[in-house]
Amino acid sequence: MAECEHVRKLISGYLDDELTQQEQQQLLRHLESCEACARIRNELRQVQQDIGQLRYPEPETEQLARIMQDPGAAWLRGFGWLALIAGAAFLAVVWLVVVLVEADTPWFMKVILVLMGAGGAALLFSVLRQRLIDRKSDKYRRVQL
Repeated sequence: MAECEHVRKLISGYLDDELTQQEQQQLLRHLESCEACARIRNELRQVQQDIGQLRYPEPETEQLARIMQDPGAAWLRGFGWLALIAGAAFLAVVWLVVVLVEADTPWFMKVILVLMGAGGAALLFSVLRQRLIDRKSDKYRRVQL
């Protein structure tokens, strides 16, 4: 019975080709003599085949485009990005102010933190600026795939 418990843990790995040669031989040898474990292997193999044959319907192109261009979803997506950026900027400013005001923070650490904050802000604004420029001039923006 203890051997069956050990072998049953190996069956899934066997079906996924994840066992070492030694484990695989041990499992196959056990399955020859144990009908209950062999039945479990066959049932799991059938489940694996059934799942492999599942097909999900593809949404129609028009339906997908309608979902992507829904004004409510577009507004919510824009609001989400704006809220995320504003929250991150606010958090960064508060963090910098707290670190700069604390008296026990060494001056060189303050300089490093200010430089890192300024660099991060500059990168964020440059990426946002470039995205806005690309959005206005992208001639392939409305191309449907």
